[in-house]
Amino acid sequence: APVLTQRGPSTRSAPANPPPYRDRPLPEPFPTPPQDNTPDMASTLKERQKEREEREARDGVSPGGNASPQAPDRDSIIVKNLARNQGDKNGIFQVRDLGVRTAVVVFRGWGDDPRQWRGEQFDVDAGQGGDVEAAVVNTVIQRIRRDYPEKDFDWESSRLGKVIRMSARKKDTAELSAFLRVELFGRRVSR
Repeated sequence: APVLTQRGPSTRSAPANPPPYRDRPLPEPFPTPPQDNTPDMASTLKERQKEREEREARDGVSPGGNASPQAPDRDSIIVKNLARNQGDKNGIFQVRDLGVRTAVVVFRGWGDDPRQWRGEQFDVDAGQGGDVEAAVVNTVIQRIRRDYPEKDFDWESSRLGKVIRMSARKKDTAELSAFLRVELFGRRVSR
């Protein structure tokens, strides 16, 4: 069985001669930090806000990010675009999965009402040794001519940033093909 022992009073005692702490010099106090002239966060934010407001006032934009009365706002641009396209149809062609021989062309559909859009997909095969870009352009032209046979249509060019009146007439096929090749693929074909 374990044996517990009880210890008596400690035989250790305090040192007879304590070290002379009072005789030592006190340590030097920490040096005061140099004056920091960098602005605090709040003043930095106020300064940047003031700069932004000056820039927006100069550029014709209101502090909320909306256009000021001098500059056209988003809503007026939309109204202007809708008025320009009144009665016209528009559509978006997108080339997906472009390969060496095949591609997929997706057509959003004509009309300004998204509920009327019906996506169409065209699988394009240029054939062995064929020009897939030319085959895509021909597919796009065929789709345009289904709705605009032998007449003009508006093409909204994201590359040029404007709407261009193009002809879907058969006699203008070469010009339309060259234009669409640049629009869809960004390069011209040398002949």
